[in-house]
Amino acid sequence: MAKEITGYTGFDKQANKFFYRFQYTDEREKRRQVRRLYESESKAKLELRKAINKHEQTGEHIHTGERMKFNELAALYNASKVFAAVYSSNRKVAGLRSYKTVEIMLGVLKEYFGTRLIKSIRPSDIEQYKSKRLNTATKNDTERAISSVNRELGVLRATLNFAVRESYLMANPFSKCSVISKADENKRERTLSRIEEDKLLAALEYRNKQNKQTIIHIKPLVIAAIDTGMRRSELFKLLWSDIDFDNNIIHIRATNTVTLP
Repeated sequence: MAKEITGYTGFDKQANKFFYRFQYTDEREKRRQVRRLYESESKAKLELRKAINKHEQTGEHIHTGERMKFNELAALYNASKVFAAVYSSNRKVAGLRSYKTVEIMLGVLKEYFGTRLIKSIRPSDIEQYKSKRLNTATKNDTERAISSVNRELGVLRATLNFAVRESYLMANPFSKCSVISKADENKRERTLSRIEEDKLLAALEYRNKQNKQTIIHIKPLVIAAIDTGMRRSELFKLLWSDIDFDNNIIHIRATNTVTLP
């Protein structure tokens, strides 16, 4: 555990910014130091007090984080958080439903940030990553969708949040930038109007009369989809036990959806 923590603030003429620096002795009796730049002296002093307080509480992880590279953090996050979902009473209690996808995204992030120290990752670095990914074609040589890049950024944010919770980082650089914009994504197709619904159901009714054996089951599925907004996969996995006829409720089990917890 760290000991003999001292700190001070000053002005860096070359960077034209104020800074704080504090020193501590690690578990190997080696002197270490932490230095951060800020726009104002008052901010530097405030952050110095916060840094020393946090270091005193979780010093071992803080100084580990000072030397931690992104690929090391990604490995820790992967081992701790990225595994198949675990359910209890049809509710997810741990893990991820799409953990394979997250593993792939972590691989992409590791290729980009790799041996970068996690403490050196700035909001501008995240913005540059977003720009590069948007300008990199997919493996099928098509334009990369903003929604795809947003998901990668979501994994990066979660990984850095993990670092903050585990005291490897003082703060997540995502807190100082807004790079994940859902408004930029392609909007989902609009819902049907009442007139369009009536026409669709009338067409299904007509086809049912013409060929009862092949599509008689489709109309109830379409009605359920329109009224509930359920996905096709959720509808196809319904069991009679999922339907509460007395209260007119359909229960979607957590194992069959990517939205509900």
